[in-house]
Amino acid sequence: MAITKAHPNLKVEVHVKGAPLQEYVDDDDQTLDDEVTKYIEASSGDNFEIKYCFFSGFSAHHSILLRLSIDGEYAAGGVFNPGSSIRWNHVHTFKGSREFEDGEYYLRKFCFSQLEINDDGDTRTFKDSLKKKLHRVGVISVRFYWVTAGATYKTPVTVRKDKNLGVVPEKALKGSALSHQASYGAREVMQAYSTIETTKIDETPFAEFTFRYRSRAALKSLLVIPRTPSPVPLEERDINTLTLEESRELLRLQREQMDAAPVIKREGVKRERSSTIINEDNDDDDVTFLSAKRRRLPVTLDENGAEIIDLT
Repeated sequence: MAITKAHPNLKVEVHVKGAPLQEYVDDDDQTLDDEVTKYIEASSGDNFEIKYCFFSGFSAHHSILLRLSIDGEYAAGGVFNPGSSIRWNHVHTFKGSREFEDGEYYLRKFCFSQLEINDDGDTRTFKDSLKKKLHRVGVISVRFYWVTAGATYKTPVTVRKDKNLGVVPEKALKGSALSHQASYGAREVMQAYSTIETTKIDETPFAEFTFRYRSRAALKSLLVIPRTPSPVPLEERDINTLTLEESRELLRLQREQMDAAPVIKREGVKRERSSTIINEDNDDDDVTFLSAKRRRLPVTLDENGAEIIDLT
């Protein structure tokens, strides 16, 4: 669960399938006491929820405005008044984005969706607007502000327009290791909700939580989580740690090496005997290679049938 140093009794986390996602820390992103950044693993098609809790000891002297943004777009919000709507140690949940139209209230659940990346080498230019959008993609932001709460007013018509990026040129990513974007599910009827007017006391949030969601492969490429180490060769491992299958494989490799060793030795000896070096005139620059095998001399027979060998 993400916690800022300035407000340890306010906690936020991202859940999938009823359990919090494991959070990974990049020390370079931890700068201010009232901000915290975590990396989380996104899996395509998973619905996710944002959960937050005010624990006992959290000091609230003003009303609180909560704003949830996903991929740079407003997704949900809430207002809490000290001493009334704040329930200590109670976990609050954002399951999706709310909509109101024709007198009906709807909820559209949050979902991780795979980015469609074009990696066919297309080098055509792309709009600057796409680069700006990509800069915000893959980010869940939860900000808390001190505010003064005003009147409750009628909920305006709110209809979310899906902003799927479509096919993204790989060139536009510029090594950012983006892998997913957020999408919204089909409308589900929900209970009515009201809207409260607020005025910020300070434009800067008193607490900000950022979750950067990426695929597991992307997290490894960013070195946020360790890369899978190369396996240690069987012959270098402690034999007591080998499984039965690994022991059999090691034995097979050793037998192959033993069977190959005599063949290599015989071939080496044969090559050594195939030639010899003779330096006839002690001239270091002239070296003659002659066969070490005996050269057969020509043999003829005389008129009496005796062998005559030509020694020339």
